[in-house]
Amino acid sequence: VDIRTFIDSPEYLNAGKECWESIKDDLEALFKGDYTEAVLCQAIGSGKSFASSIIISYLVYRLLCLKDPQAFFGLARGSQICFINMSIRADQSRKVVFGEIKARIDNSPWFRNHYPPDPDIRSELRFPKGIVIFPGNSQETFPLGFNIFGGVMDEAAWYTDIESHDVAEEIFNALHSRIKNRFQEKGLL
Repeated sequence: VDIRTFIDSPEYLNAGKECWESIKDDLEALFKGDYTEAVLCQAIGSGKSFASSIIISYLVYRLLCLKDPQAFFGLARGSQICFINMSIRADQSRKVVFGEIKARIDNSPWFRNHYPPDPDIRSELRFPKGIVIFPGNSQETFPLGFNIFGGVMDEAAWYTDIESHDVAEEIFNALHSRIKNRFQEKGLL
């Protein structure tokens, strides 16, 4: 289904009343456009974390709709396709955007009825078909080694700059190159 149906419908997120029309409009433009990334620079309380949770939930939904996501993207059988939520500290990452993503998925009839995450794992959301969402920290090496389909850098302006390099820029570059190298040829879903 399209992003607006995914947000509004009681069969999916059932968040139509909770989600501002401006967020729906922005997400609709994002998914109808030819974008590979988005940067949300908005005021406190404007819905950045909420919007990010919808984006990741929707991308996971679309991957789970594929018969074999790994084959579709030319990955080896058994390979995980990952979404990373990063913040200054791992505990903040778990509590903020990851918590929002978990809330969207836990309250979604579609996920509960078709592809619920493994209830025995609390540190990440592990779905059938090798799809995983996990929180992380702002270490520039954190994203390395994963088949990253999407990621959120929460509060990137507060990542520590080191005299010789910008940590946020290095993490963004690492995420971007992982996504591009693994998934760009097929394009985003």
